[in-house]
Order: sequence, then C-alpha cells, then structure tokens
Amino acid sequence: MQWVEISQITALLEKLILPTIQDQLYNKKILMKYFAKDNAGLTFKNDKIYITAQTSWHSGVWFTWPIWAILVGKNSHTQMVVEAKYGYGSHIIWDSTIQAAKWQPASLINIVKDLGMALEEEFQKSINRQLYWDGKWTLTTITTAWTSTATHAVKSTRHLRVGQKLLVWTTAEIEWWTADSVTVASINSSTSVTFTTAITTAVWDKIVIDWVYSGWTYHELAGLHSLISNNTLEPGSNFQGVPRATNDWANSYVDTTAAVLTEAMIINTLTIANEFGNVDLIITTPALRDKYASLLASQKRYPSTVDLKWGFRWLEVSAWDRPVA
Repeated sequence: MQWVEISQITALLEKLILPTIQDQLYNKKILMKYFAKDNAGLTFKNDKIYITAQTSWHSGVWFTWPIWAILVGKNSHTQMVVEAKYGYGSHIIWDSTIQAAKWQPASLINIVKDLGMALEEEFQKSINRQLYWDGKWTLTTITTAWTSTATHAVKSTRHLRVGQKLLVWTTAEIEWWTADSVTVASINSSTSVTFTTAITTAVWDKIVIDWVYSGWTYHELAGLHSLISNNTLEPGSNFQGVPRATNDWANSYVDTTAAVLTEAMIINTLTIANEFGNVDLIITTPALRDKYASLLASQKRYPSTVDLKWGFRWLEVSAWDRPVA
C-alpha cells in the first residue's frame, strides 16, 4: 500500500497539468499564431507594460534641386501603458476524496487529471473569449425584467458555469461596486439561468465575472474589439490609455453600413487598411464569414475523390496582385 501526501498532489499538478495549461497560451489558439511575438519597444515594470507607439508618419522626405538645403523631419511617438493581466485556475479536492484515495494512488491521479483537463479546456475557452472582446466582456445580458427572483431569462448561457461568481447590473453599477453579486446554481437551458439568491433585474442588465473590475480598472484581456473601435462608435473611449477623441491615430476605420455584404465593401476596407500596412490576414465573425462564403457559391468546386473534407480550411480574398487569407 502507498500513502498519498498533499505534496504529491501538488507535484502532480505542477508536472502534468501546469505545462499543458501554459501551452494553451500560444499553441492552441489560431488567433495567437498570427500575433507577432516581438518585444522590441516594450518595457515591463511594476505590473505595467509600456509600449512605444508611432503616432505619425515620417516628415523628412523631400525632393529638391541639389543646391537647395536639405530640410529635416521625423516621425512622432507616444508611450502607451497597459496593465499586466494574470490568469490562473483553481481546483477544489475535498478531504473526503483524498481520504478515500489514500490507499489507491491511481484513483487520485485520475481525479487530478480529470480536473486538469477540465481546467485546460475552460482556460482555452476563456482566452478565446477575451481575445475577441474589449476587456469588459459581458458574458450575457438579461432579456426579461423580473423582481426578486432567482431564475432569469438571458440572451445566452454559453459562457455561464455552475458555481460561477458573477455581478449583475448596468456598467455604471458594476464600476461603482453596487451591482448584485450572485452565484450560478443551475443552467436550465440555453436562455435560462438560476442563481443561488433572488435579485431584481431589468432588460439589458449585464452579467460579468465577479472581480472583473476593481482598483478602477478591468482585469480581463483587451482583445480585438478594443483595438478595432473609434470615438464615433464609443464616445470617450481610449485604446491602451490613449484617448481616441484627441488622438485620431488611435481610431480604427469601421464600416457600419447596414446592407448586404458585397465584394466591393471588402475591397474598400482592404484598400483603406493597406494605407497603413500590408494586409495578410482577415479576422471576422462566423456570420460574416458565412456571408462571404455565400458570395462564392458560383466558384464552388467539387473534388473528384471520395475523400471529402467538410467545411473550409480558409477563405481567400483576391484584391490587387495577391490573395489575403
């Protein structure tokens, strides 16, 4: 017989589970594969990341007669500041479980592995969710107002988990720490959730993870939604500490046309984006991806072999002299 110590559980978590979860940060994310991992111009100090950003093009290009004086110029820069984000996961292994497995180390190993696999999957889903949003992620919203009840109708329960600690109310209440704090008791359906306590809600109330906002800052990753925005869409917004209202270079071009998607819209957006650098990747929502795919219906080709591959590996936009995946 073999006695199982707490230290052995710790070692098991560190050796088997931790490396796998760390691997999720770069190797299991399609989006992360396209991020340039270049630390040039970055400084990390006191839990802050300082980023030197170019704010204007170089002004020192001139064409003159050879006898004329050469005028000088330069490009301009500013320093953006980003709060460091720390992600972690936790387990609960009840003492009764440990006691039951004292004489069966293999069963305890299986329990720890199962917990690790679940944590790994959730870590992956959480990072994916954050990379596509703005750091203030709303997990879902209330769709029907109720007074003093525990069960509520929501837009989606996709990102809700049993036992999850949440805050419910408006952005203002969340940021002033007056929002309702609840714990998920059960997921009833794709649009219904029950909390452990009864609360009063209004339509469009937000549901966010507890402690996502503290110390006057949000703690989740600021993803693509934070980057691809402007002061027109979000008056008073900023990008990595830079106010967009007074720094036009921090504003993204956003086409908000409410119309059927056309190739002309895509090419126009690519043309504008190419003024600032070569576009080699297009990231969009599943809905827009499917709409673009429908534009290519006449271009579909059917393979002559029986080995059919379902779905798309990628979609390609051909504009100018080269394709953009």
